[in-house]
Amino acid sequence: MRIFRIIIIVLILAANTSAQQIEKMRLAILDLVPQKIDKATTAMVSDLLRTELFNTGLFRVIERNEMKSILKEQELQLSGCMETKCAVKVGKLLSAKKMLIGTLGKLGKQYIINARIVDIEKGEVDYADKVSANSEDELESAINEYVIKTPIKIHGIKKDTVNSVTSFKKNLALKIKKGIISGKSHGPVLGINGDEVISMKGTRAYIRVWKVLPKFSGPGKYYTSIKHAVIGDSGAFFITAWADTDNDGLPDKKIGQSEKKRSKKHNEWSSWVFNSKYKNVFIGYAVDNKDAVLYYKMGGSVKKYSGLGDTVYYTKGVNRPPKGKASRRYTNIRVAKINK
Repeated sequence: MRIFRIIIIVLILAANTSAQQIEKMRLAILDLVPQKIDKATTAMVSDLLRTELFNTGLFRVIERNEMKSILKEQELQLSGCMETKCAVKVGKLLSAKKMLIGTLGKLGKQYIINARIVDIEKGEVDYADKVSANSEDELESAINEYVIKTPIKIHGIKKDTVNSVTSFKKNLALKIKKGIISGKSHGPVLGINGDEVISMKGTRAYIRVWKVLPKFSGPGKYYTSIKHAVIGDSGAFFITAWADTDNDGLPDKKIGQSEKKRSKKHNEWSSWVFNSKYKNVFIGYAVDNKDAVLYYKMGGSVKKYSGLGDTVYYTKGVNRPPKGKASRRYTNIRVAKINK
């Protein structure tokens, strides 16, 4: 059976939203219980969950072998624990703060992931939901649907108002007025204009850029802001700009790149200004560490996303043009062109 990747990102924020760092939470993921799915596939999916949650940089995910060793002493198993009482008991043995339990099943042609996150100290379910897909290829989008709802339900994470579209416009207008950025005004805000991306993942690519649509592209000065997913080096990136010089639809020449951007607090955005003499412009981020964690949504759509294409152009090789591409990919990015 074809191996499919599953990505579940659960955001855990400190109770004080102004906290300067996010504490990594010790998380245990029991093997999902198979329902009309073979055990080997279910075990692999469970391991992928552990890997991807670890890659967010937000969790201390307990290794499967460590769990197996601890539970063996108590004559318990990694699978088959479906009740909250059982999850709490196992979670305490593993010294976990949270436990993810659930099933991977198939009903007709539909794949269904039914998962619950249990708070070990409280002894209750934080959140429970299920997502479905019509095929293995659609599982990734289904998981992203689950991911978007999870942090909101558990911790009441609200939309970031610190750098809303209105704030973006005001800050840019003020910089132009004070002469920090030369120009008379700016054009429409491109990219995220409504709901922000809240799912995170490790990059696995050194560069990701999005095309400025022809209506808004062309020679000129661009102001770009991109939101950090985590604090410090783990969420650091360069803002980068590329051009398509041979009109084949792919970025082939680097226009420029910012200094390395790091955040000191949650929900911080970093900005950069660059000039382009090219007709076709691509903007995004680059990293020098493939373990970096960034905001990234795979599949679905984003409300009020405009002015940038939803196809990401990427490269997994150092110093190579980002000529790989995938559709329906998003990050928290805002771009405005400066009027002379």
